[in-house]
Amino acid sequence: MQTGGGRGAGISISYPGALRVVVASALLAPVCAVAGMAIGSVIRHTSATMIVSVAVILVLPIVFTDGRHWSAVAGHATLYQAWLRLVEVGSPSSPRQKQLSDTSPPLSSGSSTPPAARH
Repeated sequence: MQTGGGRGAGISISYPGALRVVVASALLAPVCAVAGMAIGSVIRHTSATMIVSVAVILVLPIVFTDGRHWSAVAGHATLYQAWLRLVEVGSPSSPRQKQLSDTSPPLSSGSSTPPAARH
């Protein structure tokens, strides 16, 4: 039975990928704070730092799209896009694993052994 009026996700921390989501979400706020402090050390004015920090952390990820190459590259360098990639549950942990899983040949319908093991 779920507590909290059915609002919980209902998965345990041992679920594959759940720990990565928790750690990525816990680190998002401190990393944003460090980015804001870095911007503040460069600008050195409180009001301008607040405006630029909000723009960089919250507005720029919305503005950048995958439609143009430069925009996609800049968008993928934002903190929000990094967090989104980390919290994708069920995705391969590395691009190399994804390439391997995408190029693996399907098993034949009559056999349950891989093609290399049938010889």
